[in-house]
This record gives sequence, C-alpha cells and structure tokens, in this order.
Amino acid sequence: MKTVGETLQRMREKKGISIEALSKQTHIRPDYLRAIEANEFPLLPSPAAAQGFIGTYATIVGLEKQTALALLRRDFEVTTKHILPKELFTKPRKSGLSTRSRAGLFFGVALLVIVSYAAWSFLHLHQPPSLTLTYPKEGSQVPETVIVRGATATDAVLEIDTLPVALNQDGEFAQQLSLSSGDHVITVIASNRQNQETIKQINVHVE
Repeated sequence: MKTVGETLQRMREKKGISIEALSKQTHIRPDYLRAIEANEFPLLPSPAAAQGFIGTYATIVGLEKQTALALLRRDFEVTTKHILPKELFTKPRKSGLSTRSRAGLFFGVALLVIVSYAAWSFLHLHQPPSLTLTYPKEGSQVPETVIVRGATATDAVLEIDTLPVALNQDGEFAQQLSLSSGDHVITVIASNRQNQETIKQINVHVE
C-alpha cells in the first residue's frame, strides 16, 4: 500500500515531469517537493503548508486533492503542530489471553511435558540398550592384541567375550583382547536392568 508521497512520485514520473519542472509549475521549492515524496513532512514549513503543497502537487499530476489528503491522513497523524506516522501513536496491544486462559495454557503445556516424559521413560525401559561397534571392522585382519571400541547406553552392563567391560560417562568403551592366530568371533553383549540384551558379533582374523 503506497503512501501519499510514493503515490505522487509515481504519478509525476509516469507523466515524465521532473522535480524542477514541477517546482516551476507549482511555485514550490524542489527540496519541499522531494520531502513530500519521501514523506518527510517535518522538513516542510508547517502542517498547513504541507497540506497545501500536497493539494497543489496532486492537482498538477492528475490526482484529486481530497484523495491525496485522505492518503495523508490514512498513514499520518495530522494536527496543527505536526504530521507524524500513526504507528508512533499506536498503543501496544494487550494480550488476548485472560488469567484463566493463561492458567489453562500453562496446565496444558505442563501436561504435555509429563506425558512426553512418561512415554520416553516407558520406551527407554522396554527397549534393549543401543550398541555400536567402531573397531575392529567386520572381516578385518587384526594383531594378536586388539582393542575393541564402541559405545552403548550409559546405564548398560557390557561384556566382551564374557569379560565385564567398564564404560565412561558417555557410554563409550575400549577393551583390550589377546587373541591367538586364526579366525575369531568377538561377541559383545549390552544388557539393561530388565535383562534385555543387544548382541553384536565381529568376525576377525589374526595372522
């Protein structure tokens, strides 16, 4: 939605009239005309003069004077002392929520958090622990002394080839194994308090 200044400028340019030519026709200084187009009305001598200039400008470019002044009053607070944007006088909107509505909203959010946590806890307690093995890789050739690395749930109990393995605070582990020459299957078991297990095996070869 164009302001009065933008509308007048567009109509002037459409007619191919320069600021200097318009100044000669209206007897209004060029800097005042530019101020009107930029909606910088405090740069004009007075609000009354500004409205007179706008009416004269509008008539020359083919816009009805009353229409131009209506556009001015739509976007600006016009008094005998100033012409300022209306948003400067707009009061902040009050919240549309009553105290009861805010309380209901708070209760709803709290209930959603509780239900979400309960669902997460249920799934967490009824699923076997996660288990990721990062080294060695399946089918790889390893030395006789190899370090098995990976990660599981922080509250899981871990065994590698029946040996208990300690976890760090992030659930990561690194356990050294001594293997003889030949093919081996390394078995890693992670279990939780409900005795649910996740088992992974890696086939390796030792020269």
